[in-house]
Parts: sequence; C-alpha cells; structure tokens
Amino acid sequence: MPRTLVFDVNETLLDLRALEAPFEAVFGDPGVRADWFRTLLHQAMVTTITGPYVDFSTLGRQSLEVVAEQRGRTLAEDEATTILQAMRTLPPHDDVREALAVLRDAGFQLVALSNGTPDVLRAQLDHAALADAFAHIFSVDAAGRLKPAPEPYRMVAHELGAETSDLRMVAAHAWDTTGAQRAGWAAAFVARSGTRLAPSDPVPDIVGEDLRDVARQIVALETG
Repeated sequence: MPRTLVFDVNETLLDLRALEAPFEAVFGDPGVRADWFRTLLHQAMVTTITGPYVDFSTLGRQSLEVVAEQRGRTLAEDEATTILQAMRTLPPHDDVREALAVLRDAGFQLVALSNGTPDVLRAQLDHAALADAFAHIFSVDAAGRLKPAPEPYRMVAHELGAETSDLRMVAAHAWDTTGAQRAGWAAAFVARSGTRLAPSDPVPDIVGEDLRDVARQIVALETG
C-alpha cells in the first residue's frame, strides 16, 4: 500500500478564499476571484495539452488580464501585483495542520507537488508554516509540464526512487487525482466546497469531505 502521500497545495492545503479581499479591492467584486481561477485553470489545461510550457505564475498574470478585459477595464501593474503577491500569503484550511499531523504520526512520508513556480511554492508553504511537514517539496517547473500531464507525477516517482504503486496523490481537484491515477498512482479526493468527481473521472478509493476525513480514511485503509 502507498506509504508516501503527495499533496497538491492550492485549494487542497491553502484557502484561496483569502484572495477575495484583494480582488474586491481591485475589481469591487470578490466574486471575480472564482472567475480568475477558472480562467487560470482553463489556460493551464490548454497550455498543457498544446504546449509549449508556460509557468503557472505567468498564466496567473495573463488570466488577470483576461478577466479585466471581460469587465471592460485595463489592469494597472500595482493592481496585478496586489493580487499575485496575495497568492504567496494564503492561509491553510482549518483542517490541514491536524490532518497532516495525524498522517505523519501514522508513519507516512508527506510530499508537496504544486503547479506553482518554486519561489511562489516555497513562499506559500513558509508563510503557512507548513514547509516543515514535508520531506520533499516539488514544483512542476522541473518537469516542464503542468499537472495533470504525466510528466510531473513521473518526475516525483523518479526523484523519490519510488514505484508508482508506492505513491498516493491527495488533491481537491479531480483533474489532479485523475492525472495521478492515469500515471499509476493511488489517489484521495478532498471534496472541498462541494466539488464532485465527474462521471468520466476514475473514482479514487478514498473520497472525503475535508482533509481530516481523508486522513482518517488513509490511516484506516493503509495501516489496518
């Protein structure tokens, strides 16, 4: 059974709702945050499928321009900086520290894998006081493709010297758990904010409403 748990970062560990305040300050509407993140994920998927590789920070900046143009305005550089810098200071979800401690105490190796660039990823985990929980922290930059392409998952397996069957992805995005499963990993899906798997998604053997639930299920399944 997998003894290494690989965690997605944005939304799985860190709460993107904290971006609503800077989005409201810039756009006058906190709901633009959700539109921006949907646009960012769309652009990331298009780039991943068609190439060439574009890093997540660049895509995030470009997606801000898209949502600004959709609202008939031009985004000033300081406004974009306000939002993008806030990505570095996201708080963890309330359940994260407890769940990670449960898993660590049960003997699992914890690893982080993010689409974020190395500098942003390190800043995020340091600010959230989560970096010390992870034995390894990986950015997809080293693989030259964004998740859910197979290269980031293969890279992590290679860097850890692990068989794919030894690894489990823990994520709040169905595209991430699907990518990991297609690469031969196990997966655990965290259904944050009522997100659900699509009928075409392979169903992980662990699905939970929050990270505490997922951690309990992992311990029960993999330690007996």
